[in-house]
Amino acid sequence: MSPPHPWKPKLTDLWNRFQTTCIPASREGRWLWWSLVAWLIFLLITFEDLRTPSETSWAEDLATNTRHTFRTYMRVGLWWGSLYHIVIVTLLVITGRWWGVAKSPATYPTTLDPNRRRHTRLFWFLLFALCVAAGVIRWPKMSLSYWGDEGWAVAPYVYGKHVPVDPSDPQGPLVHKPVSWENTAFDDRTCGNHYLFSLCQRATLSAWRSWHKLPAEAFDETISRLPPFIAGIGSLALLALMLRAQGRPGAGLTAALMLALHPWHVRYSTEARGYTMMLFFLILTVWFALIALRSGRWRWWLAFGAAEFLCMYSWKGVMYPMAAANAILFLWILFGKRSPSDVSTPGDRSATVARWLVANLLAAGLFVNLVYPCLLQIKDAKNHLIQLSGRPMGPKWLHDSLSAIFTGMPWHPEEPLNPTEIALSTTLSTHPVRTTLELASFAALLAFGLFSLSRHSRWQASLWLAVIASGAIGAACFRWLIHAEWISWYFLFETLPLAIFAGIGLDELRKLALRFLSPSSSKPTAIIAALLFLLLPAAYADLTYPEVALMRQQAYEDHRGAFQITRGRHEPLHHKGPSNVYTVYLWRYITLYDPRGDTHVRRAAELRDLIAKVEQEKGELYVIVGHRAMSRSINAGIIAMVEDTSLFEHVTTFWAPEELHCLHCYHYRPTPVANSKNSR
Repeated sequence: MSPPHPWKPKLTDLWNRFQTTCIPASREGRWLWWSLVAWLIFLLITFEDLRTPSETSWAEDLATNTRHTFRTYMRVGLWWGSLYHIVIVTLLVITGRWWGVAKSPATYPTTLDPNRRRHTRLFWFLLFALCVAAGVIRWPKMSLSYWGDEGWAVAPYVYGKHVPVDPSDPQGPLVHKPVSWENTAFDDRTCGNHYLFSLCQRATLSAWRSWHKLPAEAFDETISRLPPFIAGIGSLALLALMLRAQGRPGAGLTAALMLALHPWHVRYSTEARGYTMMLFFLILTVWFALIALRSGRWRWWLAFGAAEFLCMYSWKGVMYPMAAANAILFLWILFGKRSPSDVSTPGDRSATVARWLVANLLAAGLFVNLVYPCLLQIKDAKNHLIQLSGRPMGPKWLHDSLSAIFTGMPWHPEEPLNPTEIALSTTLSTHPVRTTLELASFAALLAFGLFSLSRHSRWQASLWLAVIASGAIGAACFRWLIHAEWISWYFLFETLPLAIFAGIGLDELRKLALRFLSPSSSKPTAIIAALLFLLLPAAYADLTYPEVALMRQQAYEDHRGAFQITRGRHEPLHHKGPSNVYTVYLWRYITLYDPRGDTHVRRAAELRDLIAKVEQEKGELYVIVGHRAMSRSINAGIIAMVEDTSLFEHVTTFWAPEELHCLHCYHYRPTPVANSKNSR
């Protein structure tokens, strides 16, 4: 028998030290640890195939002050993002003994009503009816025209564009130039890419084209909006189910109802953007966090981290409520009252903190890995964001934002000539008594719901209040750090806690009303509660109905209508042959409907030159003016020309909720009019 090799005891000793230092002691922790080791190996293998920044033109571009190409951004960003991801996973592998301790984690009560009755059949019937009704209300809006934000996101990240075969001849033949899947996932030079939505939208359009055997340039507004539509309806169901799981099925249904009635939810469930996907995953994140706090199980903390990642990947602006919610969760773990069973056999709060931290780090690592190429583009994106900023953040912006958060309507009217504009102050002056009662009752309902939630769980009330407060933090960061304007609808996530407060308040009224059946109850109180339970949602629906009804029939910015009334009179959509139809766009323009649109004519002299060219070719000329208030100040010469009835005729105006989104279409009068004028 040969003697043992002298290095074997050393290896055994090293392995034992490694086990006691890095490998978790708990069984679940070991499963996660070995999964992380496998994930780290995969990351290292893929990292080897990535180009290093020195192998790209990054340094050369900086030296020559040249704008980086998308490929450069992507390659450098993926390299650094993968490196940060590897560092995070490596730290978790090294510290596995700490976060994977064998101690039981502390657990916390999260149910709002332990003595709950689920009313399974009635609950599912009402939830199904609510979702169907919400879908029916939203569906007519699905086929309306894209507006600016949609077009600026769909074209560069999903659809591509039609470009001239000869770049020097924009009126010549066109060819469709699609974008790559890499652009869909990693391009964000306009700061408008909602990554998860863009990927889902492209997959949906690709499946639709494949099913119907359509070319790569085919698109359909309804099909492209299916992901946010499904997420919007899904968020209603998810909200109801989350509150049902906490013992409040009635509150779940009423909260979903109030969220469904909000005009913002109607709008973004039918808009080709990722906002309702963000809402869906924000609800899922909070729900998984509550389950994880109650159970302490690793699986739920990991599900919480996965939902966090998907929420951020849907819309990066949700970082503010996500950070606020995590701050409350951290304080809850440290100072919150533990479950009765946990008090008898004390769990370790530090073990719960460790699980919360690991979940967040895993989400952060994956997010940084995929999004770092986009973060490197922040300079270009910031310039674009500032260029397209919303209203200056003054008193008017504040009034409009607060009004829209609660009612979906701005406070101040903008364009007196706009027959479709809806402003809360106008509604209040037209119907003062009714509107005042509706606003006051909604405010009282929110206060009552917040008070009721605080009685059952101060920590959950604090979490949702923190989500509301995070909107102010986000607006402040935009204003003073990014030096851009926070657009009102970035507050969309605040509609979620408002719906929860209103839903819980309505459910408390329902409980009071049901006491009518009890012999010892106060009959007048129960009757009043029943009336309020029925009237308050109806009052809120009456308050928001005009805005919702307008959305169902009028595009937010009708670029398709503008195309149809101008170039579309003479050519089909995306006509590829040469064209003698000229369209000039002032400020509001997307390439999706009219690839040949001219955005370079900005002075009267330039428009006169174009008129001479059109006359020579015996062509057609249209001018589409958006943001007319700004055009009057910056392009006064052109506005004077298009409003001169001897030169142009006003074809139509596509009205919009805001003045800057109204599109005013003008047609250059044919030559005979000019000849008759000269003969005089």
